[in-house]
Amino acid sequence: CALAESPARSYTFDLSANGQHELHVQKGDIITVVFTLMRTDAASAYTMYAMQDEIRYDDAFVRIIEDASIVTSEVRTKDLPLVGGERAFYMNYVSFADGVEWKANQLVGTFQMEILADAGVTRLRNENYKVSVRDGSESYPATADDLTLIVSDECTVRFETNGGTPLESVITRYGDRLQRPKDPVKAGWHIAGWYRDIDLVQEWDFEKDIVESNMTLYA
Repeated sequence: CALAESPARSYTFDLSANGQHELHVQKGDIITVVFTLMRTDAASAYTMYAMQDEIRYDDAFVRIIEDASIVTSEVRTKDLPLVGGERAFYMNYVSFADGVEWKANQLVGTFQMEILADAGVTRLRNENYKVSVRDGSESYPATADDLTLIVSDECTVRFETNGGTPLESVITRYGDRLQRPKDPVKAGWHIAGWYRDIDLVQEWDFEKDIVESNMTLYA
């Protein structure tokens, strides 16, 4: 059967707008974001059993327009706030029967967003994405192509000191390295590092990492 399950499958979760992964926009613009699931190991159709993507975005920069999403049959969506100020727009599909046929390049859905910011850069990021095998015990290898929206090349970087002395936000250029801020002071503590995420997992390397969007770093 052409739709037999193959352990060699792999995928890319692709977010785009106007066919691009980097788009210059202005405050007030309405854009249509397209989520395509691309099979990368072959160009043939296959049986889909379960898929999920958590599209994270900065709701101070963009907002999702309600009732303006169009999705593939039985794909469910949900827009939820996250700890730390971001939001996540979930798209997921689960088959409780024998799966459905999806194309090698499957348009999973589209949704519209309004640009709220008058400066800076933001990135719509694919997080916690996966395509599961039939019994749900494992998932196939997958990568992601995110969508970057540019109003201007001036990015705002905020510093969350987690109870330490507060630090002022800085403005830096999109694509530049960030100068390490003065260490905040907190009685009985010393600073171990700065992290991209509130869970303190993805450490920021001031020597190598470049600024790709408005963001918050966590001490």
